[in-house]
Amino acid sequence: VCSSDLVPRTVKLVIYTSFIRPVLEYGAVLFYNCTALLSEMMEQVQRQAALTITGAYTHTSHTQLLRETGLTLLSVRRTISKVILFFKILKDKTPPYMKTLIPETTGARYNTRGAENLRLPRISKNYFLKSFIPSGVRLWNNLSQQTKSISEIDDFKTAIKNLYGTNALYKPYLWGHTK
Repeated sequence: VCSSDLVPRTVKLVIYTSFIRPVLEYGAVLFYNCTALLSEMMEQVQRQAALTITGAYTHTSHTQLLRETGLTLLSVRRTISKVILFFKILKDKTPPYMKTLIPETTGARYNTRGAENLRLPRISKNYFLKSFIPSGVRLWNNLSQQTKSISEIDDFKTAIKNLYGTNALYKPYLWGHTK
């Protein structure tokens, strides 16, 4: 019988990020507009995993757990994946039919900061506001011109992760076993 206490923290973290988190993030771009209750339920699964990984007490701060394990809120990861998918679509790194889904730029007459912004589609129902196209257009339009002008996917991913402040792993905390 293998006890959870005998498994090193690094192994628990790898198990979570390799087997459990992908299930929580499967199709994340599509359910970006999930209800607050569903989003909170998914965050609770990650919180429970972080408690198991660290061996911390139940009432430990969620922010502290995320900082120490290097994990990021799932809602932030969904936002990052949506912006990266928008980048791929706009830079022709996806099948061509996907670009037809994205509205054209606003095309201002003058060279302004918003000249390269995408047009937000007309929306008749509130529940459509958080769906893929409108929410993705808003996220893209909120990026700086410098970030939008990046042409390489790896550079863009780095810029977006820095923008959204993803956590770096706090390595000293992962030494030893949990209790």
